[in-house]
Amino acid sequence: MHKKTMPNKQFGNLLSEGIVSVARRQHKTVVGVEQEIGERLACSHHNVQRWRRGYVPRDTDQTAELVRYCVKHGRLDRTWAESILAHARYPGREILLREIFPEPPKHNRAPRVYQNLPARYGEFLGRQADMVRVLDGLASRWPLISIEGFGGVGKTTLAIEVARRCLPGPDAVDHLEAVVWVSAKDHPEQKRWLNEVLDTVARVLDYPYVIQLPLAQKSAEGGSAFA
Repeated sequence: MHKKTMPNKQFGNLLSEGIVSVARRQHKTVVGVEQEIGERLACSHHNVQRWRRGYVPRDTDQTAELVRYCVKHGRLDRTWAESILAHARYPGREILLREIFPEPPKHNRAPRVYQNLPARYGEFLGRQADMVRVLDGLASRWPLISIEGFGGVGKTTLAIEVARRCLPGPDAVDHLEAVVWVSAKDHPEQKRWLNEVLDTVARVLDYPYVIQLPLAQKSAEGGSAFA
């Protein structure tokens, strides 16, 4: 004695939704889509109509092909596919869902570069010896460098280029976690720079709360935050 199969109305409604979606998108009749599905599954379109009444296919391969077809031609989303497979009690539906809705490739996200350097103006040429001297100084035990020279000889350009060579990238010769640029060019009369230096470092490193602190507290807080 065989147990009578009861229709699953939710499955039938979802399948009907999928077939109607295909018909609308491809400008076909619903019967035409049913016939096309029947041809793909080597069965009569009457079988498809029976499935639409809620009778889940006994062959799980047929269920899988129904979902593939409707998603591809009806542009139905993952939520629809998850729901109809759940009502069909399809085994291992996560595997099928990953097949139908493959995840996009994960691109390696470039590490964030903390810097506020001015833009380059043209190529940096003819100063390789000076570049090496400054980089050697930065790699020394006491990395405090002073670049001196007459106005217009390219001191600022050299400093910017050295800083860029210390950032991650194809031209990197040394890797620093951050490069902070503070220029005195526009404020030659300014005598005290600690507050501005700390504020600039806080902005570049994304510690905005430090900027709001009094200078005394800013120095102490900044030391631990920027470490």
